[in-house]
Parts: sequence; C-alpha cells; structure tokens
Amino acid sequence: MNINARLELENYFLTRLHLDFNLPKNAEVHIENLTTEFDLDSLINKSNPLLRRLTLRVNAAEYTKEREQVGYQLECEITGQFKIPDDIPEEHREGLLRVNGISILYSTLRGILGSLSGSFPTRLCLPTILPNEVFEHIQKAKSRTKKKATKKRIAKKS
Repeated sequence: MNINARLELENYFLTRLHLDFNLPKNAEVHIENLTTEFDLDSLINKSNPLLRRLTLRVNAAEYTKEREQVGYQLECEITGQFKIPDDIPEEHREGLLRVNGISILYSTLRGILGSLSGSFPTRLCLPTILPNEVFEHIQKAKSRTKKKATKKRIAKKS
C-alpha cells in the first residue's frame, strides 16, 4: 500500500444536529464526565467503487459526579463523500476509508461545533479520539446487537 495515499473528501453534509445546553440547578457544579457514543455507516458507489459515502453519528452528554445531566447534550450526524486513490489495493480501501474517514469527519465536526457553541455559556469541545479505536468500538457494539437480535429470534421460534 502506498503510505502517502490520501483519502479525498469531496464534500460533506451535516445531516443531523441537536445541541442543548442544560443549565445546572445549583450555583456551582463540577462536570465529572463527558460521555461519547459513535456509530458509522459506509456505502460504495456501484458504478465507481472508488467513490464512497461515510456517515458518522456522534452523541455526547456531560454529567456531574451524581450523574445529573448538565452542560451539553449533543446528537449529530455528518456524512462525507470520499474518493479513494486508484493505487490503493481493494483489500485496503475499506480500512483507509474507515480510519481516515472517521478522522476527517470527526475533526470537521469538532470545528463546526466549536463555532456554533461560541454563543453558549461555555464552548463545546469534543475530546480527541483515536479513529481506529472508535471503529473497533463500533464494530463490537454492532456485534453485540446482532447477537441479541439472533437470541430474540431463536427465543421467538421456540
């Protein structure tokens, strides 16, 4: 594989954005935790397999030590249209898209959210991520969901 290969983002669209800021009930509050959840879909253009569409969904919420939700609650989705260089072997294309695509879309989303939240009481800054770990986490979550669905179907048949 060409290590200098670049995944080309041809266009992106913010397809969902719901951002709330929950004011704390007390005068002083310490945000203990920012939870983030990710999901991902990928599509191949049938007429040109070098063209791909990747959709990244991110949900995030801030909580106090007592698990009270304060600060930001975010649900968003960003879709990118990518072109994979033709010198990338077919067996490496999906990996390039998923890892680099997640990185490109997430960093784009961080910039958009930082700009939009500038007029909120505090600016929203999503944490940095490791795209390969995000992808592995998504795969594990989808695998668990499939196993649960299979168990339900087996139980219904019995």
